[in-house]
Amino acid sequence: MKKKSSEEKTVQAEIGLFLLKASDVAEPIKKIEEKYPHVAFQIHSEAGLIRIRIAVSDEWAHELEEIILEFKKKFPTNFFKGTLEACLQEAFIQKKKTLILAESCTGGAMASVLTSLPGSSAYFLGSIVSYANSIKERVLQVKPATLKEKGAVSKETVKEMLDGAFALSSADYAVAVSGIAGPGGGDSNKPVGTVFIGFAKKGDPYQINTVFIEGKREQVIKETVYTAFSYLYRKLEFTIDTTNE
Repeated sequence: MKKKSSEEKTVQAEIGLFLLKASDVAEPIKKIEEKYPHVAFQIHSEAGLIRIRIAVSDEWAHELEEIILEFKKKFPTNFFKGTLEACLQEAFIQKKKTLILAESCTGGAMASVLTSLPGSSAYFLGSIVSYANSIKERVLQVKPATLKEKGAVSKETVKEMLDGAFALSSADYAVAVSGIAGPGGGDSNKPVGTVFIGFAKKGDPYQINTVFIEGKREQVIKETVYTAFSYLYRKLEFTIDTTNE
């Protein structure tokens, strides 16, 4: 008789959900968990994303893809498998499209995440890190009057950052972000954590969203990065308007 291994083998997968709150997904996820009581689910929120690790014993490995499909059906326009940056890269390359960024409060963090993956040069053209207003003016051609009247952290400035990014490149898509990462710099009108995220396909109307992110400086920056990627991925994959969502 064959001796059973003392250590049971498991098969794992990681999926994620974006642009959703934990309260939005609690009940649907609970139903999936109840349907598969022999499966281990680890769920946690990170940088504005809901990450779900699924682990099944070798005996139930055949159900893994079925479980993943359940999540995809429940959250069709909020779902990704693996990491969001890898999904973005795959989508851009498959569609043969290119991307440029104009970053302010993220200070190059968006570009860093994208270029951490090999092969990103196939779609990612670069990032203009316009941290100072002088660079916004000289490189991205943001009008001095816009900065003076509306401020660096404003929809108007982000719109002109997008204009500048498209003017500097042949990119098909652009993303621009400007915000207050903290710990100082905020006020009653624009508290710390206020971020404007603009994104567009060349020739389409711009979509500019205002988000409010709680946490320390590092958290604000990281969540800004992944929120911007979430909006972009949804537009790229599902071509729906996510303005002010």
